[in-house]
Amino acid sequence: MTREAPDAFCPACDTRAATTLHYPEGVMHLCNTCGLQWAHRLDTALVNENDSHYYTGLADHALTYGPFLDFARSAAALHGAGSLRILDVGCGAGDFMRFALAKGHDVLGIEPDTTARGLMGETIAARVRFCRVEETDYPDACFDVVTFWDSFEHIEAGFDLLEAVRRWLKPEGTVFLRVNNTRDVLNIASGILLRTMPRQGHGFQKRCFNFPSHVWNFNEKAMRLLTERHGWRIMAHRATDTPAERLFTSPVLRLLANGIYAVHRCMGGGKIGEYHIAPASIAAASGTRPFHR
Repeated sequence: MTREAPDAFCPACDTRAATTLHYPEGVMHLCNTCGLQWAHRLDTALVNENDSHYYTGLADHALTYGPFLDFARSAAALHGAGSLRILDVGCGAGDFMRFALAKGHDVLGIEPDTTARGLMGETIAARVRFCRVEETDYPDACFDVVTFWDSFEHIEAGFDLLEAVRRWLKPEGTVFLRVNNTRDVLNIASGILLRTMPRQGHGFQKRCFNFPSHVWNFNEKAMRLLTERHGWRIMAHRATDTPAERLFTSPVLRLLANGIYAVHRCMGGGKIGEYHIAPASIAAASGTRPFHR
């Protein structure tokens, strides 16, 4: 189930020192040098997958959702406090779009799953193109920010997709990525299990990675290497967590989650990584700033 894979080049650091895990849906690679985790899915891997849980949990709370409020502050620090033109890729039920509109921004969306239309309401749905990014186009230099809220790790050729996005950005425009992060308690536990109890670790790693729904699991080092390789630079970054109230209704589970999050803060980690990136030439001229907290 687990083996060293000398033919599995890490797309971030080029090492061959990756461990490969085999599953019925495909294979997962764990880089032992930079910590990047990536997967290759079989064509049939997503036939029985149901990602509807990504569309639930916010409802009427979108306007007070902590990660959205943090984004608004960090975007204002990078772009100023005025209205922005935003494209949300993989917009799901349109929760972030609803938030952005309420804050006075002009926001559009792309969502490949047409079943999400019924969850949006007519106002949001009218602003969404229901297709893949590769199947649509926008004028050059028309967006200040392009966002990927919990969607980038689902895209196999995500960094190639950024080439289309680059053309849509205004001068000094940025891309916001909210993705899974490997520096967290679950990934540490998975690594220990893989070394001590490989069979149990094999299954735990699959759940921790969320395979086959996800095909990437990043950390700051790997993200920095990948973005620079593709002509981007990180403008701001932070490790964080999804608010416990978004994930659980049980007070006991929320308390447990917040305890784990406290450990994450102590070790400078978190289950989520948030990045503002820009084309390398723009980022070099602007410099890197800390994420607004």
